[in-house]
Amino acid sequence: MVKKIALAVAIMSLSAAPAWALPGKGHAEGSHKGSTRSMEVREDHGKGKAGTDHGKSGEKHGKAMGEHGKSHKCKPHAVAYTAAGVLVSDTLTEGEHQTVSGEVTVEVKRGNHFAKADKGTTKTYMLEDSRLRGPLKVSALAKGDFVKLIGRITVLAPKCKTSEFTPTLKIRQIVFHAPSAS
Repeated sequence: MVKKIALAVAIMSLSAAPAWALPGKGHAEGSHKGSTRSMEVREDHGKGKAGTDHGKSGEKHGKAMGEHGKSHKCKPHAVAYTAAGVLVSDTLTEGEHQTVSGEVTVEVKRGNHFAKADKGTTKTYMLEDSRLRGPLKVSALAKGDFVKLIGRITVLAPKCKTSEFTPTLKIRQIVFHAPSAS
């Protein structure tokens, strides 16, 4: 019987209004619904136990509003860059662990969104310790082989000022294939 009464009291206490729903102390007078008086701030509003000022209304704790929320939108960030085409010439040297360094000139046939400016042009790419993939090795390359370049390029958001910005391109992987038989 005592357990049932304790359980009933516990359930009733849980079903009471939560603490956040009860009216608080120290808020502006006249803030209750239906009040027509103007909002008057109490003198002790914003003061702690020792009477220290915790900031003016509208300020974050510790810092002024001007120091919060600075946008990172116009900072350079790296995005994927892929381009593919036909090999024109190369000065590549093989390194350790299937890497290559040097220059490769490619007649770009296709690419992703960030390589669209290079499509239809002949572009020279600088490679530094880029991974070599595909069936062909540097010693077996010939003019007209298929080349795919995969890397990252730095960009800014479309509405940012680009007058002092220069994109940097880092090719991390290169794939060579013999031209198709068709």
